[in-house]
Amino acid sequence: MLKLQYEKLEVVKLQHSTIVLKNAETGTMIVIDPYMIEADIMKDLGVVHSIFLTHDHFDHFSPKDVGFIARKETIYVFPASILDKSKTFLTQSDEHLVSVIPLEEYTVEINGELVRFMALPAYNIDKLSPQGNPYHPKSKEYVGFLIEFAGASIYIAGDTDKIPEMDALTGMVDVAVLPISGTYVMTDDEAVAAAKTILPQIVIPVHYGVVVGDPEMGEVFKQKMAEELPAVQVEIL
Repeated sequence: MLKLQYEKLEVVKLQHSTIVLKNAETGTMIVIDPYMIEADIMKDLGVVHSIFLTHDHFDHFSPKDVGFIARKETIYVFPASILDKSKTFLTQSDEHLVSVIPLEEYTVEINGELVRFMALPAYNIDKLSPQGNPYHPKSKEYVGFLIEFAGASIYIAGDTDKIPEMDALTGMVDVAVLPISGTYVMTDDEAVAAAKTILPQIVIPVHYGVVVGDPEMGEVFKQKMAEELPAVQVEIL
C-alpha cells in the first residue's frame, strides 16, 4: 500500500476513486467515495471518522462499502441532492449527516478536530450518454471538495469535466485528485489542462483501471504531465 506524505497529511488511494486522508498527528481519518474496500487494508489504516461522498453512482456511493467501514460516530458528508437516498442507506442519526450544496463553505467537527471545506461543482460538459444526456448533469448538483486538513489543501474533483469553476482554484491547492479515464469524466489530456489551471503541488490521478480506463492510464498521464507541466509532481498510488 503506497502512501503520500505532505505536511501532516497522509494520502492513500484505494480502488477506483477511493481516497483516504489521514492526519498523521491526530489520527483523524476521512475516506472519500469508498468502493471495493478490502478488509486487510482497512485494518491497517484504522478507524474511519468521516466519509465524504461526491455523488450517488454505484462506484462512488456503495452502501455495502460504507457500511463495512463506518462506525456509530462516523460523520457523513454528501450532496444535498442525494439526501433521501443517503437517509435510506446511512443508518446514523441526522446529526451525523451533513448535506452540502456547491460553492458553499462548511466547518464540521470530526474526531474532535474542526475540518473546513468547500463543496465545489462537479459535472459534465461533453461526456454524454447515447441519448445525449450528461452522465453527471450540472442540475444534479453533484460535488467535489476543497478540504483544509492536516496542514494541506486537498482538491477532490469528483466525477467532472474540466469546468470553468476550476479557474478560481489557481494556486490554492496543495494536492489535487483528478479523474482521468475519459468516457464519464475528464480524459487524461483534459486532466493535464485542469492541472495547468489549478497549479497544485501534487496531482494524484484516479478513476481508471477498475470500472473504466486501462490500468496503464496513470503512467500515461504522469508522462504527459512531465512533458507539459514538469513543476507539478504526479503520484501514482
